[in-house]
Amino acid sequence: MSEWGSVSSQLHERRRACMSARGRAPERIAVLVVEDVLVGEDLVSAMRDQPVEMVVCSDPARALLVLGRSCPDAVVVGAAEGRLPVADFIQIARADDPDVPIVVGVGPTNRELAGIATDLGASMVVPRPYRPRRSSASSKP
Repeated sequence: MSEWGSVSSQLHERRRACMSARGRAPERIAVLVVEDVLVGEDLVSAMRDQPVEMVVCSDPARALLVLGRSCPDAVVVGAAEGRLPVADFIQIARADDPDVPIVVGVGPTNRELAGIATDLGASMVVPRPYRPRRSSASSKP
């Protein structure tokens, strides 16, 4: 959580704006990633040049605390394991903020999560592993 630890980060600006309901739109999008650490680091790396500020929490219970403190623009949830099942995280997150987009990554070993996540109000279900698109300018013929 070091990226968001500074009181001058976009996260804290966003949270203050969210709490006061009169702040300006942030220059960067704040995304909470509830995912295995290695997968989360890959996502952060893939988004490095984008106007996105991401924090990765591998434990859904801890992620709920971050969600409550940070007011992110979106949440990405994968096959994170911890003290709280992913389905419970989605249900609590949706109850806390019905408008925040929740994207759930579902892999071949946890396909049943797709239906559960949809029933719990996930905004979108996407396949795992995540495969960020490479721009055509960076790919070689």
